[in-house]
Amino acid sequence: MPLSAEEIRSLQAKAKQIRCDMVDVTVWAGGAHIGGALSMTDVLTALYYHYLNLRPAEPGWPDRDRFVLSKGHGGVGFAPVLADKGYFDKELLKEFNHFKSPFGMHLDGNKVPGVDASTGSLGHGLSMALGMALGARFQKQTWRTYCLLGDGECDEGSVWEAAMAAHHFKVDTLTAFVDRNQMMIDGRTEDIMSLEPLAAKWTAFGWRCARSTATTSPRSARP
Repeated sequence: MPLSAEEIRSLQAKAKQIRCDMVDVTVWAGGAHIGGALSMTDVLTALYYHYLNLRPAEPGWPDRDRFVLSKGHGGVGFAPVLADKGYFDKELLKEFNHFKSPFGMHLDGNKVPGVDASTGSLGHGLSMALGMALGARFQKQTWRTYCLLGDGECDEGSVWEAAMAAHHFKVDTLTAFVDRNQMMIDGRTEDIMSLEPLAAKWTAFGWRCARSTATTSPRSARP
């Protein structure tokens, strides 16, 4: 069902607040991957404040939807969302990436409530998400799995192996988002390793694709 105008305004206001929180955490941490965190905020906000079926008071609830932040360096953007949702006290964010803090630059699923997968080594998140989705099928569960990738990360061959496998096994409970901010650590994606036509590539691998009208143009796809 399409979002109403009121729902869109509410999500936009929440995204603005989350971006302000990200900047605060970056200052407290003394630095972070702030650009990649800011560009994925709209996707995180839509998922965590409208679509995902979750119980923050029960992080391990078996029937929850799963989310994998494949671009794990965006942890400085993910942690404020989890805090705002009530997974842990917001005051803890003031120690982000400090000595003995549970919050590293890449969030650890064994230390941070609400994190379903420890990520950071790029190119592996979609494979993990696919495994989760297949696990739900084998256990006859109905929860969904969502994965957020960076566009530079799509240079990794393992991303396309996972995409190919998802289509082959007809995993229709998996949704992937590509944060198409057109930047990677070495420069602009199209200068380092051209990705376009990106949507056509996903379609060729058997996925149904949609492109956002947002400035950062995140793309979503399903096998």
